Amino acid sequence: MGGRAALRAGGHPNVTGIVALAPWCPAGEPCEHLAGRDVLMLHGDRDTVTPPADTHAFAARGRAAGARVCGYTVTGSGHAMLQRVPDWHRAATHLATAMLGLRDLPAETVSALALPPGSREALTLPLPRQPRRV
Repeated sequence: MGGRAALRAGGHPNVTGIVALAPWCPAGEPCEHLAGRDVLMLHGDRDTVTPPADTHAFAARGRAAGARVCGYTVTGSGHAMLQRVPDWHRAATHLATAMLGLRDLPAETVSALALPPGSREALTLPLPRQPRRV
């Protein structure tokens, strides 16, 4: 429930951005408190624990409520994203450190966050495969 907890805590005045991994976002989950914040979500398309469709619906509601939301799809992965561990570990690290101002956000994230609130494109970015490092 870490992703959901991060989203819930996102309304705190000291929070400017959130990276939520496979969050549980049931219908009716509040999102208005995220207005004015950057929210980055990663979710496996084969997740059977927390439905990706619920995350997309939450993200769309969040955008409509004034949050800048970007959603990455981890293609081929379930809830724990074990099938693509190196990809989502690197992405989560990069996105979190960018949210802290320690590096730049990826160009596709910046573009997605700038899209109009009703844009579905911002919610369905494919998580790029990362080259393996030795």
